[in-house]
Amino acid sequence: MGADVAHVKELVGQFMRTRTIPLVWKADGYTSAVGTGTLFRIGARHFIITARHIFDAYAPEKVAYQARRDDTTSLATIGLAKVVKPDTEALDVAVIELLEDATKDRLSAGWEFLTLDNVAPASADGVFALMGYPEFTCRSELWTPPKGIVYSSNRIIDPPKEAKNVNPDVDLFFEYGWTAVADDKEIDAPELNGTSGGSVWEYVDLDGGLWAPEKVAKVVGVQSARLRGKYFRAVSWGVVARILNQMGPDLKEAVMQILV
Repeated sequence: MGADVAHVKELVGQFMRTRTIPLVWKADGYTSAVGTGTLFRIGARHFIITARHIFDAYAPEKVAYQARRDDTTSLATIGLAKVVKPDTEALDVAVIELLEDATKDRLSAGWEFLTLDNVAPASADGVFALMGYPEFTCRSELWTPPKGIVYSSNRIIDPPKEAKNVNPDVDLFFEYGWTAVADDKEIDAPELNGTSGGSVWEYVDLDGGLWAPEKVAKVVGVQSARLRGKYFRAVSWGVVARILNQMGPDLKEAVMQILV
């Protein structure tokens, strides 16, 4: 990643934050984070990739997001959307296709969307990071523009003994360290409540050409569970690709590069 690793991680962290949104439940005067989503655009179609258990509990049209990162008054609901989940609850991912032009326009104006070029399979020994919005940054009475937190980590190849119902073909495990980065400063790692559905990224070596954050950070999974001080768990992004593969011939052709 170059000589100045700290500076590279700072720039990559900024790149991650502009593509990652907090998912919020707002009702009866109370605002609370319920999870994290990552924005993707494939052709003319727009998606939020997140954890399925969020939308097992909340109707998508009532889940809100912050339309502009620096504006506390810009909360808007997702509105009409198509939620596609795996057939089994053991795969904790969901693909939310945005169907309302107003939602797509607001998110496109306030945030950025990733493409399939920003996805890759996880390596065994890389440097990884979870990008998400812990609940404490999004509490009701203290609502402020949420600041995403980056948890740097290493992969755990052998599933921890505490993990249940492990599927080695799709489950990824990472060290749940005691520090994280917020506002480009190291902090004690907060609980991961609210980060469910956030993307796990891998820092990769630049393969020639000019350096850019999108070239050295690839999404490898979707965070689904954790055990503080032990590990956090993710579902491989290949599961997301298989869901997209079933959502139309245009997407099937696009995701073949992920499924290979």
